[in-house]
Amino acid sequence: MIITQGDLIPVEPQATSIPWTRRKSQILNYLHRGPVDFSTLVYDTNVGDISAISTYFNPERISVKDLNSKFGEVPTTSSSGGASSQIRGSEKSKDMTKPRLLLYPDHTNSTAAAAGGVGNIGDLPTNHAAKAQRTLNWVLSTQEDVPAFS
Repeated sequence: MIITQGDLIPVEPQATSIPWTRRKSQILNYLHRGPVDFSTLVYDTNVGDISAISTYFNPERISVKDLNSKFGEVPTTSSSGGASSQIRGSEKSKDMTKPRLLLYPDHTNSTAAAAGGVGNIGDLPTNHAAKAQRTLNWVLSTQEDVPAFS
């Protein structure tokens, strides 16, 4: 699975309508893109719950700027997985309680529209279709590294 346990993934409010049993497989279709604030909802990959960021970060102790710059991380895909997985491993042993807040950059709809549609993505509203297409493209690009279990 592409979701790492211990991550907080910012999502749109519509993600709360996903049944709890299907959240892990469908959550990437509802990504919140761009900077976050304390009212932004996040998907907790440890337990599968969706709640406001203020549940994990105290708004009285840190600012929105710190939330985005110090605690937020932009997820990257690594073809080898070597350096990033080694860094993540050392971070785990050093600070097991700190949640990793993932921030996804804000893209324009024109980039996704140029990629074309796949399957029933066209049935979604325009903004969801573009996000779903970007997510699908990203998942397909990362699957080259995953060994097939046939």
